[in-house]
Amino acid sequence: MTNGQFNGEDRILLRDIDRKVASVQTELEGIQGRLERNDENFVTKDAFMPVARIAYGLAGSILTSVIGAILWLLLKT
Repeated sequence: MTNGQFNGEDRILLRDIDRKVASVQTELEGIQGRLERNDENFVTKDAFMPVARIAYGLAGSILTSVIGAILWLLLKT
């Protein structure tokens, strides 16, 4: 390889690299498109906060009931 000239094997390697780079670019464009479409499917933190409070409240009341029942059983006997 002198003066910027490539032999046959180098040309084959460069062609393969070029194909692989083109394949990666196409795949990245597809991934980017899916990510942009998925942005519509997510909920913001502000919009989710009431749901989280209800879920945590229900879980807390269930846990309190279970602990109360266990204490009642232990103190009853």
